[in-house]
Amino acid sequence: QSIKPSRLIQRRRGLYSADMAGEPPRAAEALFTADLVLVDGQAKRDWAILVERGVIKASGPRKDLDRPDVRIVGFPGRALLPGCVNAHAHSFHSLLRGFGDDLSFEKWRASLFKLAAPLGPDQIYIGALFAFAEMLLHGTTTVCDFFYLQGGGNDSARAVIRAARDLGI
Repeated sequence: QSIKPSRLIQRRRGLYSADMAGEPPRAAEALFTADLVLVDGQAKRDWAILVERGVIKASGPRKDLDRPDVRIVGFPGRALLPGCVNAHAHSFHSLLRGFGDDLSFEKWRASLFKLAAPLGPDQIYIGALFAFAEMLLHGTTTVCDFFYLQGGGNDSARAVIRAARDLGI
């Protein structure tokens, strides 16, 4: 049985607490709580975030959002923070990490184009999955990916978009 990448990332990045058995309920509501919740630049205590189907529906004092039918996902001893934004990325570079570390920028860039030339949409997709998964694991939830290897069409660019959608970034 194959597992969609988004399910792996949700498990690995700790979006759901370890004591929740099985898959997280996608249709049900969940109330996320922590010792501190950062809201509009202010650290709030006794605050909660209400999430339904992966979308934040409300944020407010826990006493106002807590209901018996809502699953509580607690993160004691932790803080809930907004996701980070990566405003400049080249996701396919994740496949080439470590190549040319000893080269000047000009030589590295020239070698990068030679190494990247044979990459097709499937390899670009895998590289983007890797890059985006790594970002999610470290708190980045939004990315602006600059993809510039067109190879006579947009198939590779579409592969990057598909990877982003598959992971939910």
